[in-house]
Amino acid sequence: MPSTSTAAVAKRRFCLVLVKPTHYCDDGYPIRWFRSAIPSNSLACIYGIARIATNAACSANDVEIDIHCDDEANTRIRPDRIAA
Repeated sequence: MPSTSTAAVAKRRFCLVLVKPTHYCDDGYPIRWFRSAIPSNSLACIYGIARIATNAACSANDVEIDIHCDDEANTRIRPDRIAA
């Protein structure tokens, strides 16, 4: 009989990227804080909801979900690096 262990089953990977956009000044530049350690509360709430959904979905599916979140107010967002 062939053994079906969970280690033998290859999991697919899904990457969820959450970005909270910042506000922009009248000249079009993003308003950023140089040394901000406090993330957005709304981003934290969405991350929590995504984590709960991930834990429920991963136990039933063969998909591994990675969640990455960034707040544009204190992090420089580079879409080319996110896509890579």
